[in-house]
Amino acid sequence: DGAGASPGLRPNGRTQMGHLHGSLRLDRRHVQQLCPRPGRRPGGSGRHLHPRMPAWPPVADARNHDASRPDQIRGDRPMTFAPTILTATAEGFANVEFDLVLGDVVARAPREDVVGFLESVRDAGYEMFIDLCAVDYLVRDPRFDVVINVVSLAESSRLRVIIGVPGTDSTMPTITAVYPGADFYEREAFDLFGIDFSGHPDLTRILLPDEWEGHPLRKEIAIGSVPVQFKEANKAQ
Repeated sequence: DGAGASPGLRPNGRTQMGHLHGSLRLDRRHVQQLCPRPGRRPGGSGRHLHPRMPAWPPVADARNHDASRPDQIRGDRPMTFAPTILTATAEGFANVEFDLVLGDVVARAPREDVVGFLESVRDAGYEMFIDLCAVDYLVRDPRFDVVINVVSLAESSRLRVIIGVPGTDSTMPTITAVYPGADFYEREAFDLFGIDFSGHPDLTRILLPDEWEGHPLRKEIAIGSVPVQFKEANKAQ
């Protein structure tokens, strides 16, 4: 305010306001300003909690123990894996390779064993089907990967099953008898990648017209374009 009189106050305004001038008061309790003087902040009790401030409840499983791994996704809390849930399955399918990636269990299974393996997985507790998709690596053998995600709600565990499919024989058995929800996902993989799911009840296109030729997400397919006619194009000439 400076040394002069404050604008908008009567000559005796400062005397009447007394110690209330320059601060706020609500129900006879001071309200802290944005930049109070040292020692006035709420936590100024020497690193101790306020007498009426409850301590934050400890959460033992909230710490991400894999945070130091170079491939860990920051902020992603991986679901836990109970090794015992898949012990019998791993022993019954010795040709299935298991790995732990970013907190999720990944199983790479041969396509001829995928139905039996998924039946064992479902019976072990992975009763929820999440999704199915395909990936085209073009120059790799096998060329395609079919990726299936299932979840065990009881164990809070996610399982990712990967099946390699050769480009020269892009077929694999359908899993709709094990997870009926995979029906439309398999149709999408067939429509976009041309992967034939043998035994599927209705393996037809789901996104593209029936007369469409080819499968647009295969990497040998050229990137298409749709000509756009701007209404001001003729005037610009």
